[in-house]
Amino acid sequence: MHVFKGKVPVFAKPDPRHPALVQIVQADQDGVFKVALPPGEYTVVAEINGKLYLNSFDGQNNWSTVEVRKASGHGGPSATTAAAFF
Repeated sequence: MHVFKGKVPVFAKPDPRHPALVQIVQADQDGVFKVALPPGEYTVVAEINGKLYLNSFDGQNNWSTVEVRKASGHGGPSATTAAAFF
């Protein structure tokens, strides 16, 4: 999983030097992954067979984003991912 800060235009080839890249994390066998992020807007994209993939777009040639907010109750951040597909 490639995690980018903010909105990112669609592109296919992974670039570890992309200026918006925050982190690359590995999902487990069930596709579950964890990443610690401060509150903000992020783009989370899967890498499949050496290409980046996300099946959700914003209509302006950007991948869709998720919002990470500071959660109430347990004190840690959480991502709003309703209707998201990773």
